[in-house]
Amino acid sequence: MDEEERPRCLMSHPAHPHTLSRQSGLNFPGGCFSCNKTLVRWESVDFHYYCATCGVGFHRECYQFPRKIRHSYHLQHPLTLTSRSVEAGIQSHSTPSESSSDPGMYHYDIIPSKLDTVFDQCNCCGKDLGKTFYRCSICNFCLDFPCLKPVPLLTIPNPKSHHHSLSLFPRPIHVACDACGLINKEPIYTCFQCNYMVHLSCTDLPRIIKITRHPHRLSHGPYLPPATLLCRICYKTVDVKYGQYSCDHDDCSYVAHSKCATHKNVWGGKELEWEPEEPDNIEDFLSFKKVGDGLIQHFAHQHYLKLEKYDKVRDMEKQCQACILPIDSQYFYNCKQCDFFLHEICAGLPRKLDHSLHSHTLFLDASLAKNNTRSMRCSTCNRLSSGFTYVQVQR
Repeated sequence: MDEEERPRCLMSHPAHPHTLSRQSGLNFPGGCFSCNKTLVRWESVDFHYYCATCGVGFHRECYQFPRKIRHSYHLQHPLTLTSRSVEAGIQSHSTPSESSSDPGMYHYDIIPSKLDTVFDQCNCCGKDLGKTFYRCSICNFCLDFPCLKPVPLLTIPNPKSHHHSLSLFPRPIHVACDACGLINKEPIYTCFQCNYMVHLSCTDLPRIIKITRHPHRLSHGPYLPPATLLCRICYKTVDVKYGQYSCDHDDCSYVAHSKCATHKNVWGGKELEWEPEEPDNIEDFLSFKKVGDGLIQHFAHQHYLKLEKYDKVRDMEKQCQACILPIDSQYFYNCKQCDFFLHEICAGLPRKLDHSLHSHTLFLDASLAKNNTRSMRCSTCNRLSSGFTYVQVQR
């Protein structure tokens, strides 16, 4: 490739442009100058562009974004590819040369850096703009690269959240979403017939979910009867005029904000609308079976365990295999055939546990206790343990 045909660095001054060279690999230190990511999933080639002078790189697909685009989020005007030039201290519209067949050849419309208008945030997601983005020079509407794809539908014919089709509202509008009650810069879909407005992300809210913070299923509803209610996750007031999740049991008043209940740290991501609700089997929670008077078969040990009363002289050096603490309780379980001991309370630990610190059901694991050479660091307290642990199991 001749020097004149090489693509130019978007960070360099247009009067003294730097040329980009090809380098192998998709990932490189610092991430792509345009998308700020180290990997683009839809990248189909095994090289990237690199500017040795500026020390920046571009994914090939990112560098070859078109000069102008039409996007659903701003239908009234085209958006122009815009880049911040650090070297020149300017903001520039980076536009491929009309006469060049190489989409990497650029000339620039220079914009002075000291403008009254500052381009700081994406008008779609509200996040800080990267070094390269799309902008409408008429409206100062800015769109960052992560919001370009996927292009939103102009109409959603059969939305999960509403009984009529929804249309994309053509301009940013700060109104409360009827499905979650929040106001943000996210694209809005509307049903003009019902005066219903909903965020793009809320058009697909699950109807029925189960979270580890509550024993019953929760259903999403459009509103609740007038009342003063607190979200049981964030403990802030729930505006009953908007959608939320609540428990269907008559004797239960559990309620949670739509976004709180479906947060990735709260909900495991499984929708239960078409799955029958089955009562929990008590056998799934029990860690042992009674086989005699004070005699049990524990899942973590092959021999029967006998309930015995603690004797300080005899038992002071014994250690519980579950919690790795000394045996010092009034009663404990003892194996007559080997050195396996459990506090009475530790022997009754449930096999299954729903805990607010994790979005999935946890299962009691005794494998570390069977292998004294291994230990595990707790994800919550960061302490090491070689006893029983609760782990997430893919089932």
